[in-house]
Amino acid sequence: MARPRGVIKLQGTINGITFVNSKRYKPHTRAARGTNKKAKVNETLRRNADNASKVTSLGSPVLRELKALEKGFAAGDLWSRMTACMFKARSTLVEDLLESIRSIEVNEQYAFAKLFPALPRFEFYLKKNKLLIEMELSSHARFSKEVNAGCYLCELCVLFLDGKGSCNSDKMETEWISLKGALGVYLFEFEMPKGARYFLVTAGIKGGKDEREVERFGARGWRVCGWGKG
Repeated sequence: MARPRGVIKLQGTINGITFVNSKRYKPHTRAARGTNKKAKVNETLRRNADNASKVTSLGSPVLRELKALEKGFAAGDLWSRMTACMFKARSTLVEDLLESIRSIEVNEQYAFAKLFPALPRFEFYLKKNKLLIEMELSSHARFSKEVNAGCYLCELCVLFLDGKGSCNSDKMETEWISLKGALGVYLFEFEMPKGARYFLVTAGIKGGKDEREVERFGARGWRVCGWGKG
């Protein structure tokens, strides 16, 4: 039986010694380099990931509801503007995240705030399982000549959140308000859904003529006007 001839070539690490076959430095041994300890995840990255998860959990259902207010009206950059506000919040608590998007416009180009010389004032009251919202007009809306509106209505949409990613909504609106009529105070009453811990209120305006909506982007706007605990 023939016996193999030649030198046994080793390559790899044995008992802490590494055998290397190098063309440049010839076969040699060296101590093992580095360690096999697992690298720790960067704490800043971990913290940012946790924050992003909380922002997304709250922001996604809110964005979905805001975009459904009027199809085609919500601006394409709404999500980026919302998250930019939320990441600047004092903390990732629901209260601070909601506060961070107070006064955000659903569409900055056709802003609710630009249609009023003085914004309406809102007061929120909780009575058992009812949410009462009082809206006081401080001025009438002011539309451009191209809109050709003689009246308008205000609409409130309330988003009810459980703080865990679930969201329900409800809407109410005023009658048509004449641009030449007296300013008034309006009371809206919403039923709080079971499990709702927070509410986010958005105010909308629609311009009209002869009590019919004017189909122009410049005749409407939506704005987040407040929030509260249920």
